[in-house]
Amino acid sequence: MWFAKCMRRNYRRFIIMYEIEEFVLCLFVVVSLYGDKSCGFDVNLLSDPVISAANVEAANTESNNVLNPVTKTMTKDGELISTPDVTPWSPLSMNYGNYPPQALPWEQSSSDSLKLVIVVHRHGERTPTRLYKNDPYSNVEKYWPEGLGQLTTAGKSQMYKVGQLLRKRYFKHIPKFSVDTVRVFSSDADRCLMSAGTLLAGMFPPTTDQQWTTDINWQPIPIHTSPKALDAINGKAKCPRFEEELSRVEKQIDANLSDSLKDLYNYLTTNSGTKVSKMKDVRRLHSTLKSEDMKGYTLPEWTDAVFPDKTRKIVQLSIATNTWTTLLKRLRGGPLLKEILNNLKSKSSGKAQEKLFFYSIHDTGIVSLYRTLGFKKMILPEYGATFIFELHQIGQEYFVKMFYLAETYSEKFKELKFPYCETLCPLEKLLKATEPVVPENWNQECQVNPI
Repeated sequence: MWFAKCMRRNYRRFIIMYEIEEFVLCLFVVVSLYGDKSCGFDVNLLSDPVISAANVEAANTESNNVLNPVTKTMTKDGELISTPDVTPWSPLSMNYGNYPPQALPWEQSSSDSLKLVIVVHRHGERTPTRLYKNDPYSNVEKYWPEGLGQLTTAGKSQMYKVGQLLRKRYFKHIPKFSVDTVRVFSSDADRCLMSAGTLLAGMFPPTTDQQWTTDINWQPIPIHTSPKALDAINGKAKCPRFEEELSRVEKQIDANLSDSLKDLYNYLTTNSGTKVSKMKDVRRLHSTLKSEDMKGYTLPEWTDAVFPDKTRKIVQLSIATNTWTTLLKRLRGGPLLKEILNNLKSKSSGKAQEKLFFYSIHDTGIVSLYRTLGFKKMILPEYGATFIFELHQIGQEYFVKMFYLAETYSEKFKELKFPYCETLCPLEKLLKATEPVVPENWNQECQVNPI
């Protein structure tokens, strides 16, 4: 009984601690079968039939592995506590960038044909952006000294490691930083700007001729951003037509799910002290619990029945609604996709000298880009999740490859197959397939009654 109780209360930490896929699966199945209905509703409430009630595809969940190893400690009363084992990086410990890093064994890209790389990543681990009424960690000064919505020490380490990984992969393509060949863009959010900075520190340590001090092995790299009022790429700029269409879609899906999720919403409201009556409310609560769990804080017992798996499915659906229709794809994911496609076209035409672009954005932007490209599977990107687009020239033709780094502790970029062509996708075919979701004039199309 004790073991079953311990597993039920701490199953997410058991899953976090082991990277062996088969063992993770066994633990997850045991816990799922054991279940818990003591809270007054069926914890299997969000099975595929319920999701289907909203006319959506079954939510295919990405692995819930954390982004850093964990240290495990068993207290005297049997409570298993796991905390991220993060060793803060130090620029003083970095090797100078004159020597090529060891090539990764899984690298398949031909550097001879590679012409351009575009990196789109989510920021690293952050503190909660908001807290709930009954939150045991609501004392910001005590529990979140960095402030709300800020990059954590673990998050800095994550993004630094991503930078090192990219350096290993693309050293031959671009061995050193240059303002002529590298352009970096970021959402105007502290956590995104800082994530971009730490990633660049890992990817571009100064070469001998770039060293400007012996006190720190680091070089400044410009990061460009736009005020929120002008940032269409991250969905921050006002777009009345998008907001109108999104409101219509959310109301429809919320109405379809209201009866099925009524008990769950009541349970979350009662225990959190904050009203939960729609998908977006669950998304906000899940985000807070995720940040607290990643920090290593023990979550209240009432969360065991619903977090992370049951709430995650709703969060996946909630974020997916941003690109539910062709119009939403065009207005939300379209601006970033258009910029990426323009970069690819410019390079293929010989007009651009850049070799590498970076975009430091949020999870909603990652999902919107993914779905706007035509992918159907629902994902919930972990902190630091990264997409890579590669432009290759083979003969006189240009092709695009896309990769996905789902977890930052991994060195494996999964190669994705575009829905409309093979993994090596002709650029012209990609441009043609995405025409319906690329806005011609975003500002004009955002008007409720465009002229």
